[in-house]
Amino acid sequence: MQKFRSLGFQIFILLLAAYACSSNQSAIIDDETSLPDLPVDEQGESPGENGETGLSPVENALLAPELEILDFHDGKSVNFTISSNGIIYIAFGKGTNLYVMRSLDMGRTFEDAVLANSGVSATVYAWEVPAVTATEEGVVRVAFILPEGDSGSVWMAVSEDGGQSFSPSRNISGNSMPRTYLVQLSLDELGNPILSWLQDGNLGVARSFDRGATFAVYDSVDAETCDCCQPQTLGMNGQTYIVYRNLEFSDPDRQIRDIYLVSMDQGSTIFNPEVRISDAPWYFNACPISGTSLVSDGETIYVSWMDGRNDTAGNLSQTDIWLASSSDGGQTFSANWRVNSTSGVFNNRPSIALDEDGGLHVVWETQNDGADMLNYAWSGDGGVTFTEAIPIVSSDDGSGRGAPNNPSLVYFGGNLYITWMDNLGGHFTFWPLGDG
Repeated sequence: MQKFRSLGFQIFILLLAAYACSSNQSAIIDDETSLPDLPVDEQGESPGENGETGLSPVENALLAPELEILDFHDGKSVNFTISSNGIIYIAFGKGTNLYVMRSLDMGRTFEDAVLANSGVSATVYAWEVPAVTATEEGVVRVAFILPEGDSGSVWMAVSEDGGQSFSPSRNISGNSMPRTYLVQLSLDELGNPILSWLQDGNLGVARSFDRGATFAVYDSVDAETCDCCQPQTLGMNGQTYIVYRNLEFSDPDRQIRDIYLVSMDQGSTIFNPEVRISDAPWYFNACPISGTSLVSDGETIYVSWMDGRNDTAGNLSQTDIWLASSSDGGQTFSANWRVNSTSGVFNNRPSIALDEDGGLHVVWETQNDGADMLNYAWSGDGGVTFTEAIPIVSSDDGSGRGAPNNPSLVYFGGNLYITWMDNLGGHFTFWPLGDG
């Protein structure tokens, strides 16, 4: 079982140089340790309900003395999902393999890891975040890229017993193609899997309507995409949604890298014309390695991303995290609202989560005054305004972790759960939001 370790509660993140994460430390899964009780204040009393300390429940939770962090010291990539009945499945990469481990007690302890991609190799990098979903019935799916020289194809492994064993992996995308990266996986309300990936500059999509028995594969939903920026998928009310960063040319020397959505209607086999989400162009003649984040409550779609529309120097010295919403099924989107309140720093790779009261929670990477960190903010008005950022994890904590990067955030049952990577490997933690 995996051992937990306590970390003093400052934390920070980011930058693309962190992709060259080294991890020559020791073992991954060894023994089982329970997390302690929820955080208490200096007087030994639990923070009061509805902000007795004068702070919001979110701030009460985040300003607690310590977080308990689960470390994957040999891990090269990490992600997780939570099934509707509250079972947590963490997927992490090591070497050319992907492993899955589950928690039956909401993240306090984890069972031994199980190899998912038996018999085939998987592409494992910090930025190639493992794609994993799980159903209440215990069907766990892991999608990955099978590397074949400079080419690759999209494969998937399936477990029917809650991640305790996996069937032989199967090819989903078909033929191998150059520059195949960044597969993503989600489920619609009926448990049907939806995959997206990037392949030689094309946006590829695979959609199942029989719970993964068969797939309709679309090799080129868009033939001009930012091919280092991960797309995201969503199935809602019978619709299929893909959000991604496009690639346009205003002239031969100027590239535009804005955020778009494509959708497919229920019962259709053809994608609708793309819808622009960005309300101002970002001109940038290089690949930013920064994808999108996508959530919905069944009525409103929320999308978050990074861009440098305000970066007048054009060198990523100032980038911002943005959020936009759609209340008409992705036909139109709101104005873009800026999440980060501090200007003039590098922000990157947001991950958003939605709670049952409509609160929006965002974690993203920031580089500020020589420190790399993961920042957190939340919104109670649908994303129009956000709180000041609170650092979660930091490069200057003395651990040698470097820049925290590639965060994934999920809300479930009153807690926020997060994974991320840094020079020390992969990490998982959670904190309660409290009442009010």
